Amino acid sequence: TLFRSAVEYCSSLEYGGYSDWRLPSPEEFATIIDFGKQPAVDSDKLPMPKTSNKNFWTRTELASSNLANPKFWYVNFSNGETVDDEDNAKYVRCVRGSQIEKPQFKVLSETVEDTVHNLIWTKDVNSTLSTWEAALNYCQTLEYGGHSDWRLPSINELASILDYSQKEPASQFPDLTSTYFWSSTSSSYIPNAWTVIFSSGKIISTTDKTNNARVICVR
Repeated sequence: TLFRSAVEYCSSLEYGGYSDWRLPSPEEFATIIDFGKQPAVDSDKLPMPKTSNKNFWTRTELASSNLANPKFWYVNFSNGETVDDEDNAKYVRCVRGSQIEKPQFKVLSETVEDTVHNLIWTKDVNSTLSTWEAALNYCQTLEYGGHSDWRLPSINELASILDYSQKEPASQFPDLTSTYFWSSTSSSYIPNAWTVIFSSGKIISTTDKTNNARVICVR
């Protein structure tokens, strides 16, 4: 199904006794992704027929898209990545219920608090590009803002500061650079780890742990 047809399908769907269905956002799809599996859904805990190894539209257009060549976000459940594409055919799964809130940032002297997700982030992003192991060690040994219980964020935590209505960076986090950031989550593609590319909002699983990326810590 093409993107506009996917949006219309969900908005007009009557299913299970409900008519308030919608096409999911990337954030909503992230709640059913198992980032450590291939395919990236735990079918034992969450039976989702016809999900494995398929691409599903989200309802979100790429913030840097243009009218002549629009692009939209989709989730690839073969690996769990959130990436963008032109209006090519994808599968459709609808959702209903309360929408996921965007992060709300409270900037303090040394930290940034996300009051929606109850996470506290280092205000300063480590300026040194690090391998994955070095990134883990950096956060684990960090003493900053009067605290020593910092950690490298999981992919869910790191993705929680994304805002797909923004571009370069795709977040309202203050002074966040538009580049690759490490998460602590290993990929099923050994020896890779999950990263977020904040210039666009892509969530990818194919960054080799020996490569270099930026580091931000959370507690």
